[in-house]
This record gives sequence, C-alpha cells and structure tokens, in this order.
Amino acid sequence: LRQHACGQRFGGVVRQHGYRRLREDGAIDAGCPEAGCTVHQVTAELDHGPILAQAAVPVLPDDTAETLAARVLAQEHLLYPQAVRGWLESQP
Repeated sequence: LRQHACGQRFGGVVRQHGYRRLREDGAIDAGCPEAGCTVHQVTAELDHGPILAQAAVPVLPDDTAETLAARVLAQEHLLYPQAVRGWLESQP
C-alpha cells in the first residue's frame, strides 16, 4: 500500500505549531508573486515524489499568512481530488 501512496499531508501537531504559517510568511517576506500547493506521490525521499498536480495563487499586497494560507488551502481542496482521480486513471 505504501508504494501507492498518493500525496502528502502534514499532521495536526505540525500545523498547530505553525509549519503552514511559516511557509506563507516566507512567501510574503520573500516578495514572491505567488504561492501554491503541490500534490505528489510519496517516496522514501522527503518531498521528491513525482508531481501529480500543482496550483498557484497570487500573493496580494495586503496578504497576511492567514489570508494567503486560506486561498492556498482552497486550491488544495480542489486539487487533491483531481490529482487522485488522475493517478487512479493512470494505473493499469
């Protein structure tokens, strides 16, 4: 089952202690024009599985980590089912 894992989710403890916020703060602090989410296949090497789908949202001038994270999460909720469906359809 593990070799067929399809994507990556971070546990509640990581999110409760700000991992997601650190990513959005980093995008804002670095002046990135956009931020986004990636669904990838899980492999033994951290964050190196084949990319199944990606989505991006603009970083707006008045964004906070919270507002940016909310827009990224909304895209993730749309992206995940599409990525899983595409992966399932690609299997023999």
